[in-house]
Amino acid sequence: MANADWKQLDLEDLRSFAHLQGPCVTLQVPDSRPGTADAPRKAQLRQLTHTAVEALGNFSPKSSAETVANALKTFVETIDIGGGPGYTVFVAPGHETVLLTPRVEASAIASRYFNVLPLLAAASAPKDFYAVGVSRKCIRLWHVTPADCEEVALPHTVPSNLELAEGVDQSDHNLQNRSSIGANAGNMTSLRFGTVSDYDSEALHLHYFFGLVGKGLRDVVKDAPLFLVGTRPDVRAFRRAAHGANFLEGEWHENPAHCSAAQVETEARAAAAGESYRKAERAMLPLSEIKEKIVGDAAGIFKAASEGRVHQLFVAEKARMAAAAAHVAQLHANEDVFNATAVQTLRTGGTVYVLPGEVLPNGEAIAAVLRY
Repeated sequence: MANADWKQLDLEDLRSFAHLQGPCVTLQVPDSRPGTADAPRKAQLRQLTHTAVEALGNFSPKSSAETVANALKTFVETIDIGGGPGYTVFVAPGHETVLLTPRVEASAIASRYFNVLPLLAAASAPKDFYAVGVSRKCIRLWHVTPADCEEVALPHTVPSNLELAEGVDQSDHNLQNRSSIGANAGNMTSLRFGTVSDYDSEALHLHYFFGLVGKGLRDVVKDAPLFLVGTRPDVRAFRRAAHGANFLEGEWHENPAHCSAAQVETEARAAAAGESYRKAERAMLPLSEIKEKIVGDAAGIFKAASEGRVHQLFVAEKARMAAAAAHVAQLHANEDVFNATAVQTLRTGGTVYVLPGEVLPNGEAIAAVLRY
């Protein structure tokens, strides 16, 4: 199975995975770029597979675990192990797939459920969007896809710098201040009393230039989100001029003339993930006012999720708790309760919000809003 055949990560995929019966194996293989000192992907995938197969030895019935172990070993042999973005392998009884998951950390999990918690923020984030470098001297455009970040040529309607912007020096942009005068002034109807300052004139020219750029980009980017790269003043000016564009909230304050595609990709993907985190933060704001909720009780929230009672689940992305520590007898001792709760919430139609770090803004690792 070649990289080109892999699907991009999607929230609906994770929701469908929640309905599969275990044992489930989740292998996460990190990005691999030419020239890096990372271990060869073949050796890395072999080691992750070995770890998962060993963990399957603790499952019962043994027959199901052995079936999944054999399916896993056979399936990974079909995977292209060349360089490229990170990916995640999902294997369960009757199910084998690979999804593109850039920036994942290496891990091998054998559990009753697929390990979806580390993937939820990325699954909810924009995946196909553009990065725009904006400055007076340089306009650049990159296309960010699930697999790559590549600079693309500007359309002919987009001037690449302020000097090339057609119409900037039109007379209607060289504004003069005028005032009407009295009726006894003969044929004169107005009196020139000054001109726009050099500072204001430059701002008007820049606004017009950025407006042309924003308008010209629409034919290429359509409604795709835009990640902005540039100095803080230029980015702020572009947001004002290119009104109506679908901007990501995150920005990278750097001179776009000096940015590599790899640097843009790193910053752009972080900004895209940030959109998921901000959505979660906004959803969590009214939590303190909601009466039907459980906060901090991992076992209680898992029970409620298993019963279909969780409407919204909030989880810290880096938080982990073994079932034994949470006294959850329904899970294997080392299974992660937070991940299991996220899967149960997805399975029963609830919404899972993930926030960065090991604790939520309220200081707990997990919280839930209940349906009843």
